[in-house]
Amino acid sequence: MATRAPSKPPTSGWKQAASLTSNRGIAAMRVVGIGASAGGLHAFIDLVSAIPLETGLAFVLIQHLDPRHASMLVAILAGATALPVQEIVDGMRIERDQVYVIPPDTQLTVQDDILRLLPRPLKVPHRPLDAFFCSLAEDRKSDAIGVVLSGNDADGAFGLQTIRDAGGVTFAQSPESAKFDIMPRAAAVAADFVLPPGGIAERLLSIARQDDSGKGRQRRRFGKTRRVTQPVEAAAKSKEP
Repeated sequence: MATRAPSKPPTSGWKQAASLTSNRGIAAMRVVGIGASAGGLHAFIDLVSAIPLETGLAFVLIQHLDPRHASMLVAILAGATALPVQEIVDGMRIERDQVYVIPPDTQLTVQDDILRLLPRPLKVPHRPLDAFFCSLAEDRKSDAIGVVLSGNDADGAFGLQTIRDAGGVTFAQSPESAKFDIMPRAAAVAADFVLPPGGIAERLLSIARQDDSGKGRQRRRFGKTRRVTQPVEAAAKSKEP
């Protein structure tokens, strides 16, 4: 009986990233969680508009949204990037080179690369960034990337530290480039890089290129190890420029 030859994995360009495997036995994929609150729209646009096709990265956007109104974020971002942009539905599988946007009045987690939506919790304050970042750290380990952009509270700082502790890479928007700087100032404590949105995009592309060449899988620490033990708004407000 003739035996069937195994199919060959892709071997050129960005597609080499698909041939890398994680310790869970599935194709290694960097998932970039990007969170923002007040003033985050322009930062989102500046970041995703600088990302080309076929980086091998997947992007999940979490914004503090008014639960009473439909979001226009998908339509706005779709006009700003070449990447496909879609609103998340429960059970959606994350794929490379896609932008996923959280819908209003929900909380988002990820498990085995499947996005899960839950009703927005009644407790205050609402922390959708921390919730997603913590689940992303658990799901993707060192393949998790967290980004905190403009915002007016400290949501995201605790989750960013969780990603960092899991071996992932973390970013905060530079406070001087943010419309509202409380959120990025709080997140900077747990960030490997503090950059404007365009600089974050450039560094993400550098990470993708390193992964593609096989040189980017070893986790490196940048600067001092700094730990956030709990998400406290007062810590953010006390930060000096």
